[in-house]
Amino acid sequence: MRLDVFDSFFHYHCFEFVTKESVQDFKLFHEKSSLKEEIAYHQHDLFELYYPISGNITFYVNGNDYILSPGDFIAISPGELHMQIFKEETAVEMMILLVNRTFFEELSTKNVNIQSFFKALLEKKLIHIHPDGDMSDSIKSSIKKLERAYNSTKEKLRYDYFLEFLYLINNIFTSSESYSHFIKPNTKISSILDYIDNNLNNDLSLNVISNKFFISKYHLLREFTKYNDSTLHQYILQKRLTMAKRLIDTGQTLDMVYRKCGFESYSTFSNAFKKKFGINPKKYSTKDN
Repeated sequence: MRLDVFDSFFHYHCFEFVTKESVQDFKLFHEKSSLKEEIAYHQHDLFELYYPISGNITFYVNGNDYILSPGDFIAISPGELHMQIFKEETAVEMMILLVNRTFFEELSTKNVNIQSFFKALLEKKLIHIHPDGDMSDSIKSSIKKLERAYNSTKEKLRYDYFLEFLYLINNIFTSSESYSHFIKPNTKISSILDYIDNNLNNDLSLNVISNKFFISKYHLLREFTKYNDSTLHQYILQKRLTMAKRLIDTGQTLDMVYRKCGFESYSTFSNAFKKKFGINPKKYSTKDN
């Protein structure tokens, strides 16, 4: 089962053949591109950790814009809808870590030094760190050592430096106030996104949401698209399908899944699932059997 991918240089190098099943622990990529492009909303079943070496990237997550500059660090939880924009003509170079959720969770259970970061990331869904000069140098040094170990044949060294990197990020996160900064906040849209996330099994029609938040339907559609670069319908559908895939992975019946995810009928759910993931839910539910 292939991961939902996006059309960019990251697609071809990082995500084309990567799934949560194939990433049993973590994968590291060192990517470069001179493209100036916009990547549509997407999500993955892995933790994504980004560290830019050069160039700036804007991440759009939950109604907020996060500008990622060289020396910054951003981490995104599995299943979170996000998009990236590369606005500059200059080349973008960055390190990307893809981490299996189960592996990360087990690692944090065994290593108390990374528990704060892991738990906060699950709760906040996104963590954006702006380290100062010394901290930034430490992150760069640590991830460079990890890259050398990752490309070597010494597997133990690979895990040792991966843990060292996570220890460092955890320490910076717990000791610094310079994280989770964003621009262009919109509290109304953020509240709507939270409401959608917590009510995927309920009626999320345009009428219901506009009445709930005392906002005209026209204004809601315009503002939602403005801050998310996605229509309200597309966002809700993406969230419901992501939730459905997770529920199927836990062994729940398809009849229960489509109802829990707010689909009006099984046929509507099945068609949307197949269009999104390239396989109908029945086949997906038995793919490992």
